[in-house]
Formats: sequence, structure tokens, C-alpha cells
Amino acid sequence: MFFGRLDAKYMGMSVAVSSRYTLPDTTIAHAPSSSAILSADAAIISVVFISSLCTIQLILFMLLFVIYIPSPDDRKSHSVGGTMSLQVIILIRVFIAVELPEEFQDRIREIQSGFTGFRVRPVRPDHVHITLKFLGGVKESNVPYIVDALDNLGGVAFDARIAGVGAFPTPSRARVVWLGAEGEFGVLHDRVESALSPFKFKKDRRDYMPHATLARVKHMPADQKDEFKAVLDCLKGAHVGTMRVDRIQLKKSTLTPEGPIYETLHEVML
Repeated sequence: MFFGRLDAKYMGMSVAVSSRYTLPDTTIAHAPSSSAILSADAAIISVVFISSLCTIQLILFMLLFVIYIPSPDDRKSHSVGGTMSLQVIILIRVFIAVELPEEFQDRIREIQSGFTGFRVRPVRPDHVHITLKFLGGVKESNVPYIVDALDNLGGVAFDARIAGVGAFPTPSRARVVWLGAEGEFGVLHDRVESALSPFKFKKDRRDYMPHATLARVKHMPADQKDEFKAVLDCLKGAHVGTMRVDRIQLKKSTLTPEGPIYETLHEVML
């Protein structure tokens, strides 16, 4: 006679399954009774069921770990052997930009009026800016570190000319109508990239081209493409004005049904 015992323990659950067998003392095998077979089947089903529950809970535990990976500061805040609680991480949309002077807004509005009749959504003139780098979703607690990095940018002020109108990716497949910018924006962009390199932000896939977004194209019917390209040709040499670029802004963007709301988090003088 012998006893077999199986213990399955996981996250506070304990299950024991016992079965009893009689070893034959002759060379002729005795057929097990139907009750013994049912007991063995029940034991197997119980083991399979408990194993499945354990697997599901393990997967859920791993998913929670992926959702929250504590930073070094978070780890230090927990004592050895203490419990780690799930924390809510607040992300904000952040970008770095050069704002255009307020006196440019009337001219911007005038240029945007040239696209009346097309299915385009113009950007508010006071929101038109030149993006140096879009950072995307950033932990709010990391903003002070980004500010410190930008304060050590070491950029130099320069004069710029805001002129020319075009479309991305091409005039015939326009998705964005842009306003051109001439000046040392490329150098400033590279300095920003270098200053923020420790944060491992995603780098731009294309070569940097300084511009300000004037409008976004919702839809361009085939029978309007030629007319749209003609408007772009007329505005190709449109002049807005010259400006002194002596500062950059760290901006927060909050998306709403009425459009984005911009908030300046920090300003860096060049």
C-alpha cells in the first residue's frame, strides 16, 4: 500500500489531491473498480483546473508588471520586503517650439483665406509655431529634468525670415499646408536633439525642415487638385516677415474636440 499526494500552491491557494492504490500481489492484474476510476478522473480534472487557474493568474501578474515598471526613484521609495503598489502615471503631450510674433497673425490669417472653398482646417493664427522637436507623451514628473537639460542648451540667437507656402507630402497629395522658415533653425534643432539625447526620445525619421503648419487638409477631391495646386503656386513666394529668434518654449498640448490647447511650461533664452 502507498499514498500519493499532490500539493498545488499559488498566491494563497492550496489544493491537495489524494489517491489510493492497491499493489497487486499476484501476476494477474486486477481490474480497478468503477469508483476508483471516477476518483482518479476527478483528481486529474482537479489538477488540470488548478493548473489553468495558476497559469491565468501568472499571466495577469506579468501584465501588471509590464503596465507599471518602477523607475529607480520609485524602487528606492519601497522598503526591502515591502509591497509594491500599482501607481498611476500621468503622461502629457509635450513639444519644443519657436513662437511667431503676434504681429504676424494678420498676415497668416490672410494667407489662410486663400484656401477658402477647400476642405481644409486652418490652424488658429495665434497657435501657428515652428516645431523644433515633438516629444510625445512624457511623464509629468520628468518635466523638471527636461527643463534642466534645455537650460543648458547653449544656443545662439539669430535672425529668421518667415516666407513661402507649400504642402506635405506633395501638392497633389496634400495633407498639411505649411509656412516656410529661413534661418539657423537646423542648428537649433540639432542642439535640442543633443541636449535631450539622455532621455532617448524618438528621433525624427526625416531630415529636419523648419516650417509652421498653416492648415490640415481633410479631403481633396480629384476635381479640385489642380485648383489647389494653383493656389499653392500663387502663395509660393508669400512673405510674412522677419523676426529675431532669441528664445524657445517647452509647450504642453492638450487635445480637445475644439482643437488643441497650448500651454507654455518653460521658456529658454538663447
